[in-house]
Amino acid sequence: MTILYILLNDLSIQIQNKIGIGENMKIFDNNSIDVVCSIIFGDTPDKVLVGKRSDTKLWELPGGTVEEGETLDEAIKRELKEELDVEVGSCNFVGTEVKYIGNKTINLYIFATRLYGNEGTPKVMNEHDEIRWITIDEIDHLEWIESDYVLGMLRHMMKGISE
Repeated sequence: MTILYILLNDLSIQIQNKIGIGENMKIFDNNSIDVVCSIIFGDTPDKVLVGKRSDTKLWELPGGTVEEGETLDEAIKRELKEELDVEVGSCNFVGTEVKYIGNKTINLYIFATRLYGNEGTPKVMNEHDEIRWITIDEIDHLEWIESDYVLGMLRHMMKGISE
């Protein structure tokens, strides 16, 4: 698991340096919505945490909208605290997806983190009806909000870790 963390951290730093997403970067304009989500690994590397939204009844990776003045790092940590009542030490940036809906641009920033026991036990809060740890084999058996791109990234990361 230590090797996974080192690889994720190294990849995160390389991507952040290449595209300019640092801890102090603040992004916002009138035509875009910035959203963060996290692939959360637990004590075993073969499972990730997902939540079933209360409003749509679809499954998602935890996260939400970046508030004005927040960095991406601050946003993902706040969202994980609000949605799951956990405080994570670090989240590694692993990718982004851009969607166009009407005249709005949705910028989705995808992070990965590992939830350690001292960071809290995830709880069902206001956003979700249910949370669960899933394996790679369960991905295709759930109805998702996430795009094929995000689910592909999830599969790729889980496959790489389990090998």
